[in-house]
Amino acid sequence: MNIALINPPGWTADTPPYNLALLKAVLKTRGYQASCLDMNKEIYDYADDSFKKEAWASTETGNQWLDRDFILGFIEKHRPFIEDFISKVMRVNPDVIGFSVINRSAPFTLELAKIIKERKPKQIIILGGSYCYKYLSGLELIKEPAVDAVCLGEGEICLGNLLDIIENKNAVDFCQGFAYKSKDNKIIDCGDPDIMENLDSLPFADFSDFDVERYNSMALPILVSKGCIYKCSFCNESIFMRKFRTRTSSHVYSEIVFQLNRYPHIDSFYFNVSLINGDMKMLEELCDLIVKNNIRINWSAQASIRKGMTRDFLMKLKEAGCHTLMYGIESGSNKILKLMNKQFTAELAEEVMRNTYEAGIQANFNIIIGFPGETEIEFQESVDFVKRNLEFSQIIALNVLSISKGSDLDINKDKWGIRCQQPDWVSLDGVNNYEERLRRLEIYKAIIKEKAHTDAKSIRLIEKLRKQSAN
Repeated sequence: MNIALINPPGWTADTPPYNLALLKAVLKTRGYQASCLDMNKEIYDYADDSFKKEAWASTETGNQWLDRDFILGFIEKHRPFIEDFISKVMRVNPDVIGFSVINRSAPFTLELAKIIKERKPKQIIILGGSYCYKYLSGLELIKEPAVDAVCLGEGEICLGNLLDIIENKNAVDFCQGFAYKSKDNKIIDCGDPDIMENLDSLPFADFSDFDVERYNSMALPILVSKGCIYKCSFCNESIFMRKFRTRTSSHVYSEIVFQLNRYPHIDSFYFNVSLINGDMKMLEELCDLIVKNNIRINWSAQASIRKGMTRDFLMKLKEAGCHTLMYGIESGSNKILKLMNKQFTAELAEEVMRNTYEAGIQANFNIIIGFPGETEIEFQESVDFVKRNLEFSQIIALNVLSISKGSDLDINKDKWGIRCQQPDWVSLDGVNNYEERLRRLEIYKAIIKEKAHTDAKSIRLIEKLRKQSAN
């Protein structure tokens, strides 16, 4: 049985999609043939420079792909390209077509699925990825006529199980971890999928379907862990990922060596995790292995502020090839950090930023604007924090707070004193509103200047939707 795994836009054009490469390797161990197609990168290479800037600008996240009018216009204008890509998919003779879906790729995925179904009505189409998780949008996506099944969580175990069922029955049927449509078109929720407890049991990602040297960063992503050790009130990851799990240092090291041997011209890696330092002991062991064996690589990752991030510890990371860490600091106010359920203070964050800088590692960080409870006092504390640490960072990502589905902010709106006012939210007293958050954003941008990275497309999209809802 063959499955075509597709990465639709808009995703990054910097690295090949790790999840597809991992699934290809997993399915191979179960005797299935998987072909990975990075439609996102093909559209990126096909586009002219002005379109690249519009849809994949490096300082933004491509939220143009959330705009259905934009997507329909793109498909209409570039229909021959779309048809050529579909023909390429069909040439692998897939029994199943699977799309890897994040929030900003969902609208394009659904339009492409419709076109495929029009051409081949009996084609089985399934969706998976972070946006498909059960308590996000999975049970909504399965309602789409062109979608036959949706993976409601991690797919490493349950995707192979579903393919077993399809191979035996020549149709989608009950499979734990999926939602699907029955023969009488009823939606069946088969329950949460099992999660991969032992990440060392996973095979190494198979990037053989991707021309890895064509990607912008010339870096390969590598999984180190799944989940998060924290439960920040604005985030839904700990809820959906269920628990924190990490690979052993020797297993991660072995994959680095494996990929270096396969791709000798690649010497950069991106550790594909929410926080590289979720297990400090494992991270130190990994760095020791890299240094001991004289492996010359460069790598970057996201990290958390932790007491163990001393100057000596960070020097070890630097010696092992670390060049950039992105810290989820989010605020320079201790009151707001406590409300966010962050497990550190602004003082510790400042200390870690300096340690990172002195170790020769670029220390970038995030700031969330307009968290519930952030008055002018806390806002100014955060502004002062940014001013003090501006010299230690090259990028400061400014994020106007949106409410993530499944987060504590979303589940307990009354506790947080907020109400949804689609497509945005507002505090019950009306003070913390979208316009006020934009005002604060402009103050930050004036201070940070060229180091400020903002999600400008998302802001424009919200403004467009607000105008539409007002009309």
